[in-house]
Amino acid sequence: MIKLAGLDLDGTLYDRHLRVSKFNRNAVRAWAASGRLLAVCSGRMIPRVAALLDDDLQVRGYRMCLNGALVYNQENKLIAARPLAKTTARRVFLLAKKYGVRVRFYSELYHALVTPHAPGDYLGGELNRDVHVSTMAQLDQLLKRPDVQFYKFTLEAAFGNVVTLGMALRALKRLPLNMTRSKTLLFEGLAPGVDKLFGMKTIAADAGVSLDECLCIGDQLNDLTMIRGVGCGVAMGNAVREVKDAAHIVAPRNTKNGAGVTLLRVITGDIGGADKAEAK
Repeated sequence: MIKLAGLDLDGTLYDRHLRVSKFNRNAVRAWAASGRLLAVCSGRMIPRVAALLDDDLQVRGYRMCLNGALVYNQENKLIAARPLAKTTARRVFLLAKKYGVRVRFYSELYHALVTPHAPGDYLGGELNRDVHVSTMAQLDQLLKRPDVQFYKFTLEAAFGNVVTLGMALRALKRLPLNMTRSKTLLFEGLAPGVDKLFGMKTIAADAGVSLDECLCIGDQLNDLTMIRGVGCGVAMGNAVREVKDAAHIVAPRNTKNGAGVTLLRVITGDIGGADKAEAK
């Protein structure tokens, strides 16, 4: 029996306007009302995920943020945190400067953005807003603070220069990182061993269920490990090919409420337990 569902947001629960449709909202509420557990599994930060569960969906749920680097329980209490090493963040910054790519570092609540040729505006003090850093001195001011940790970074081409993005990615392979991708030209870096499957393992252990009793739904490469690693992995109809190939089931597209359709199929018994023979 499937007891816990992990749902990606962008391209999965969200439509193209980054909203939850009425159909999907009602399906999630029906899922919660059936006594099953829910986890939002996103690359986004906790304010967006918490607001989604508390204000929009109005259901209890686990919150996996920044692709598993931060995991919160159903009461919004932190149960796992895996930051990037500060030495690694410094080396990523230097590579961004060398190859002229854009990097965004993610703390629990704020970003530090590195954009080629753009000035910095971080002047010390609390990290209580999104900031721009342009020098190693500014980055070091942040990294030396005991209350500042970076958990993820994203890497993308600046000014459409895909060639230098590829060069930066090749250089990043020499660093202790887990690299993944959430869009065609948007890459994400995490601490070694951190991904959405790590987040699902954390959640399943806290909930007292096995991974075989979990269902995960996603569409991008950053969803791939959790779709492979649980009892029932579901790819959206709009998913990339690698995710579809790894999944047990392919659902309708996000514009056709594929996440909600899948949840309702589980509730009605059309999708059973950890059945890896489900037809695609």
